[in-house]
Amino acid sequence: MIGKTPWFVLAAFVVLACSMPPVLGGRINSALVRDGEYTGKYRDFPNSAEVRVVVEDGKIVACDVVDFGGVLKKTYAEDRIPDRIVDGQSTDVDAVSGATNFSRVIMNAAQKALDQALAEEDLLERDHHDHPEQEHEPDSVDGGVHLLVDPPA
Repeated sequence: MIGKTPWFVLAAFVVLACSMPPVLGGRINSALVRDGEYTGKYRDFPNSAEVRVVVEDGKIVACDVVDFGGVLKKTYAEDRIPDRIVDGQSTDVDAVSGATNFSRVIMNAAQKALDQALAEEDLLERDHHDHPEQEHEPDSVDGGVHLLVDPPA
């Protein structure tokens, strides 16, 4: 059936299968993460992963791939990447050779889990960087920082 498949369909599949997802995270700031157990999911064709991350005293103490799907049924990435995340205290670690896409999917799922552990102030600061046209201002009642949807003129 490959002979009847248009060449551009095959080329598109190859390009999509070979594209790499960006790495979303980096080193964690222990002052900004709350202790707890968090789960994150990430999908980038052809792979997906669900990762559990445990934070204690502001440090990643455990990271496990709970579920994964993709072209390959078993790679070294699901064993090695979580260990590298714990050892490096970062969700941006060296990928496993031959499983770069899946490695990045695991890293990004771990980052999605850690995003849940971030303190509210850091989330607001990250949102401000993503939307610089919006302003942050101290709340006169509780001294907290709140995102203003409509900045003052």
